[in-house]
Amino acid sequence: MLPSEKVKQLLFILLLFVISFYSSAQNKTAKSNHIRINFSGKKFDQLNLVTTVEGNIKRSFSGYSKDGMAWDFAYPDSLYEQIRYFDINNKNDADTSANTITLSTTIGADTVLCGSCHFSRGDVALNASFLNINTYTGMRFLKKNGTEGSRTELENQFFIGQVKDRQLLSSMEGIKIRYSFFYKVSGTYEESLKQYITLTQKYPDSYGLVAGLAGRLNYYKSTDDVAAVFNLFSPKIKASYYGKEIARNLAFNHFDNAMLKPWNSNTPEAIVTDPNKPSLVVFSASWCVPCHKQLPIVKELKQKLGDQLDVVYISIDDKNTLANWKKMTEAAEIPGRSLLAIDQMEQIRKKYFVQTIPYSFLVYPGGKLEVINVSIEADKQKIYKFINKGSK
Repeated sequence: MLPSEKVKQLLFILLLFVISFYSSAQNKTAKSNHIRINFSGKKFDQLNLVTTVEGNIKRSFSGYSKDGMAWDFAYPDSLYEQIRYFDINNKNDADTSANTITLSTTIGADTVLCGSCHFSRGDVALNASFLNINTYTGMRFLKKNGTEGSRTELENQFFIGQVKDRQLLSSMEGIKIRYSFFYKVSGTYEESLKQYITLTQKYPDSYGLVAGLAGRLNYYKSTDDVAAVFNLFSPKIKASYYGKEIARNLAFNHFDNAMLKPWNSNTPEAIVTDPNKPSLVVFSASWCVPCHKQLPIVKELKQKLGDQLDVVYISIDDKNTLANWKKMTEAAEIPGRSLLAIDQMEQIRKKYFVQTIPYSFLVYPGGKLEVINVSIEADKQKIYKFINKGSK
């Protein structure tokens, strides 16, 4: 047996090793990135860096400044790959006015700008010169307690002479062409798709662009179009958080059932109850105007196809509007079973890629699924064709 003094020494060395290992692990997980911006020409009493991640979840980090112009914003590096975009502002629930920051620069003959931007990982340093203020009154916003507020927002526009940060540049150019939004004012769908392809080729390492694509997959007409853009990203971006989400979406062709509570019971039931029959699964909400406009189309489908087609509505109403959904169901406005996602909102939205509503897919016998927009005639006809009814 070892002498007691030697045992004590060994225990002490072991304790030092454990403390050192724990401290090292803590330092690694606590790594921070810094965005340092000198806002020349304008002082601010307070500014925050606000990160928005998947599910529109926001985290605010207070900036530090000695003179009100040179600001240092720190945020955890562990958050970086999940960030969809950054905002800089001093918005608070109690305020009747708030400052927001917009950054701009020139690329060739074009002026590009962003309020919601993306920055490179690690430490970033920028010099920005004050240009002007745009005032927007009566801006409505949702407070942390769920109530709605109104305030005046002061958009402070700053100019950066030469932007070397390619992540920032890609987000600025992405905003200019409304990347993955397919706004009609930007041209036809095909013209917009070509623009997105060109920009992705220019910035294959852009975290901001891949996050934008991941957040607007439902805006694309087909998975082939999504793949045409996604395949242009670098291997590093494809292996990133949002890159993996897009890859998962491209492979989203088989239905994985889940249990949800019906609108009038606390006993969960399966979304698809008869795997031998096609099921149209529709995500909707009481407050969604496009969803209301789509209801007559789904009702017509159900009336014509009867028991040959199961229709399942899944409400994504929260606690503030759930009562309205229940009233709609009780009044027989919902043409099918009515289930609630409220207890599993984020899990369900992530599992089935519910980004915008109305959103629906057809689950075929055997479990294969296809995203279907019944407001599009060609998609609606796919359902009739499969059941061999025809719509005429």
